Amino acid sequence: MCELYTGTIKNLVLRCNLEQGRYFAPYETSIEHISSVDIDKTHLLLGFGGHNGLFECWDPRDRRRVGIIDLYDSAPDLIPTPDITKLKFGDDGLSLAVGTSGGHVLMYDLRRNKPLYTLNHRNKIGIKDIHFHNHSDKVISCDAKTIRFWNKYSGRDTSDIITTTYPFVCLFLNIGVIFVAQEQHRIGAYYVPSLGVAPKWCPFLDNMTEELEENKSRAIYTDYKFVPREEIEALGLEHIIGTNLLKPYMHGFFMDTRLYRRVRALVNPDAYETFLKEKTKEKISQERSNRIVIEGKPPAVNSSYFKHLLSKQAEYRPKDKKGDIPVEMNTLTDPRFNDMFKNKDYEIDMENDIYLKYHPEIKYALHEWAGDNLNEQDEDLKRYMQSERQLLGKFMLPQLLEEQDENDENGEKQDQEKSEWEEIRKNTQNAYKYKDAIEDQAKKDEVYDMNKFAEDYGSDNDETEMRTLQLEGDED
Repeated sequence: MCELYTGTIKNLVLRCNLEQGRYFAPYETSIEHISSVDIDKTHLLLGFGGHNGLFECWDPRDRRRVGIIDLYDSAPDLIPTPDITKLKFGDDGLSLAVGTSGGHVLMYDLRRNKPLYTLNHRNKIGIKDIHFHNHSDKVISCDAKTIRFWNKYSGRDTSDIITTTYPFVCLFLNIGVIFVAQEQHRIGAYYVPSLGVAPKWCPFLDNMTEELEENKSRAIYTDYKFVPREEIEALGLEHIIGTNLLKPYMHGFFMDTRLYRRVRALVNPDAYETFLKEKTKEKISQERSNRIVIEGKPPAVNSSYFKHLLSKQAEYRPKDKKGDIPVEMNTLTDPRFNDMFKNKDYEIDMENDIYLKYHPEIKYALHEWAGDNLNEQDEDLKRYMQSERQLLGKFMLPQLLEEQDENDENGEKQDQEKSEWEEIRKNTQNAYKYKDAIEDQAKKDEVYDMNKFAEDYGSDNDETEMRTLQLEGDED
């Protein structure tokens, strides 16, 4: 019997008899969309897989379904339930590999409805092809990016091949070369020694593999620390020499790093604090290496200015490490200024009038520092202090007196302006008082005239007329 089975977008599987050249009645399944079909070469069992994670097994002799598995119940860890993209039966008659749209490969035993293990490609891309390599007991699965080789019994990933196209794998029995169909005009050929030997038509591949095995480097112990024999004796671990805890190498031993740290912590509990102190001293010494180190006496040239800079440097403590260093500190750290304290041509003349005129801040800073830190044995500073007092009396006192006279004149002007304003205010108040007195006197005179007019006429009948005259006077 020679038949061709074709899955459709419906629940039908088409049957085409290649001997008779005609279609037979299709198989009606419960799968809406059939995307993969495979046949077991041992007992001719048919497998159909597709939408919603369903796959069925049919017996072509009875033309009926003998089993169905739903990934929703069989593999509940796969959420949401993926579609089945590839089915592949093993050559032993019991193995079945199921590839899903989520990048998982489930390995089944036909006698069970639960998978033995699940392989994850970690790409979340549908599985395109699956093959069983019986000679090496490997399972080969591929998606759009990688080809992975798994151990058939343990499910451990042994090797990977990264591709940039959609591959389909073709295998040959008992050899280690695989061919990969890709979306390009060339067919990819890969040699995997773990699958098998090289074919007869390219024996040079075996020679290359043997050379690589001969040049295999010695294993490096990444989690071990080399400890010389003297340190082993200092730690009191002579009794473990010859055991598996110490691996002899050269003039010492390899020791597990965790064990070494525990022993050091027990023997010297203050080792960590000592280590921190040593690191702190190293950092401080590195920062001080750029400074000018004083050995013995200060320099003969500009010694006062040198001591002044040292005192300022000791007082300077930057709050922000990213902050800018003051410009005056560069004189001690920059080697370009070394001649300033060695060559007498660069000596600063503190008594020079021109220098004091253009650098008064240095004179005052030196004066303040010398007054606070004057030493009886420092004769240079004493002489400097005397010259400073003389210069202060010679140049600064007249200037202070002039400033005081200017302040006095400004104060007198302010007092004079204040007295003038008070006099104007008083005159204004007197003028208003004088105006009010004149208005009161005018009202009194008007009342007196009206009373005198009434006495002269002496008639009560004329009151109306008199009131009329008074109203007219008010209107005028």
